[in-house]
Amino acid sequence: MFNFTGVITESKDPKQGESAKGAWAAREFVVTESNPDNPQYPQSGKFNLFKSGDYIDYALDKFPKVGTKVEIEFSINAKPFTSKAGKEGVIQELRVFKMTPVSQVPTSAASQPAPLGDDDKDELPF
Repeated sequence: MFNFTGVITESKDPKQGESAKGAWAAREFVVTESNPDNPQYPQSGKFNLFKSGDYIDYALDKFPKVGTKVEIEFSINAKPFTSKAGKEGVIQELRVFKMTPVSQVPTSAASQPAPLGDDDKDELPF
């Protein structure tokens, strides 16, 4: 299991279908990290969200809009394949199993330490 936090920068139209187990929906989208170590070269990932049954709305109507900051929990899935020409390869997929919108905390309030009270003057730090 891996985690990635960033902003949704691209979202493809969802794909929908029906299987023997019921309705399903899938969506591919791109997330770009929001606080890169090197702002000149932020990292991005193309993710796949697949939902079925009662949860298909999370890939359809309830899917966050482009520009939303999200935290993603995902797994990496690799499947070998052979093309019609006989060439072998591997298809890799970043499969999302949980996506949570991140609420923004104002940076000015988050970066300031809490004030100490007068009763803390005589307290020893150990």
